[in-house]
Amino acid sequence: MKKVKLLLSFILVVAMLMSVNTVFAQEETATKIELDELEWTRSTEEIWWQYPYDHDLFPEGVGTLIQADMKNTANTISTKVNIEKAGDYTIKLAYLKERDGACFEMAIDGVVMANTADSYNAGGWQAAATVMGMASLTAGEHTLTFRSVNEGANHRIMLDYMELTPLSNSFVTELETAQWNKSDEAVWWEFPYTHEAFPAGVGALMNAQLQNNTNTISTVINVVQDGDYTVNLAYLKETDGAQIELAIDGVALSNIADTYNAGGWQAGSTLMGAVTLTAGEHTLTFKAVSANRYHLMLDYIELTKVENNFVYEFEGNNYTKSNDSIWLENNYTHSALPVPGVVFSELNAVGEYIETESLIVVKDGKYKITLGYLADQGHDTVQISIDGVALGQPVDAYHAGGWTAKTIELGEIDLTKGSHKITITAVAGNSGKFASRLDYLSLERVGDITPDTPDTPDTPDTPEVPDPDTGSNMMVVLVVLAAVSVCGVLFVLRRKAYER
Repeated sequence: MKKVKLLLSFILVVAMLMSVNTVFAQEETATKIELDELEWTRSTEEIWWQYPYDHDLFPEGVGTLIQADMKNTANTISTKVNIEKAGDYTIKLAYLKERDGACFEMAIDGVVMANTADSYNAGGWQAAATVMGMASLTAGEHTLTFRSVNEGANHRIMLDYMELTPLSNSFVTELETAQWNKSDEAVWWEFPYTHEAFPAGVGALMNAQLQNNTNTISTVINVVQDGDYTVNLAYLKETDGAQIELAIDGVALSNIADTYNAGGWQAGSTLMGAVTLTAGEHTLTFKAVSANRYHLMLDYIELTKVENNFVYEFEGNNYTKSNDSIWLENNYTHSALPVPGVVFSELNAVGEYIETESLIVVKDGKYKITLGYLADQGHDTVQISIDGVALGQPVDAYHAGGWTAKTIELGEIDLTKGSHKITITAVAGNSGKFASRLDYLSLERVGDITPDTPDTPDTPDTPEVPDPDTGSNMMVVLVVLAAVSVCGVLFVLRRKAYER
């Protein structure tokens, strides 16, 4: 009986611990607020509203809403929400699209969010959601205000819920839900654009057909925190895909995204560069820089805040090969791998290489580099270089056993802010395959860039001071004495001749 009681006590303790862990996990997940359950106020009695409002023809998954006919762009409806934990949040708003749906904005404590939500749909009710932007919120009460920004007659809003997700160092803005501007009315666009043949994992896109290299499309994003960020652009590659330049606040990022693919739609992404951003609104501008290809299919943009130390992942980047016969898989995964993914290459001979210009550094400095890689019996020796500078000694990745995760320090290198080229070169082929599986580079900023040492001007030769006791100076003395002797002899001979 005692054993049974002990077992029950143990189970109870485990259950309590699991319950605590669940609570902790929930604190990091999104908070969902049902808007039709809140108390609302309106700026004028002419606004018609109803909440909670339901209908048996609502789309599946939609419960009750608050619906309000705003009448015009001056009117507003407001409510208050309570935030339990201070932090930086992305704000997603769920609503119904319909024939009288307004394009509307949302403000928190009087600050308008970066994105607007277009709730118009010619085909009737349709569930939708828009990431309205990001906000830094204190714990306590905050006021939400909604306003129609339509210039036409549609001013109806049907709100479902708001979702707040704590920000990590990385945040994503879905470009198809943003509010866009175009430089020329000749630019054709559709957003959000969907198609049943999209690759797996791709939802809706911003689909734009520019007419030339001068056309641009632009949108605004909201950044919560000051900081240094890398910028990753996700898109679809396709047969008419443009080479895309991205500028933030008018400054073009260092890399170009090539979205051409002869085989049709294919999901792709490019690290566009590094940028220092202040908290607040920033303008993204896209243009095509390719000749005769001006089609853009944009998915999302991801900004990752980078501190002094960061990790560069080899997998998932665009690589070029010194020889087309090189076999390369830039995102190799396997159930037996000890890491999530690697870049896997098989070169053909010593001196062949693969390279990628996808290392983005956000701050000038001296960095200590550590390589994470897999050792295996089918792997060989490679040299890792950055911008043509070899890092440490070649890395021998041969291992008699199976896949084993290893690390090795490669030394220190000065890197400036911006993009840098990584080259992986075959040095020796223990297995005969010249193969490698590389995981990551860890970069630790250990100081400032070493300043160039100015060249020291050559010191002019110091005139030689005569030294009568040494060297060539003694010879001068001897010559002088000899001359004096000769003169003396000539004087004596001349005097004798005179006496005769």
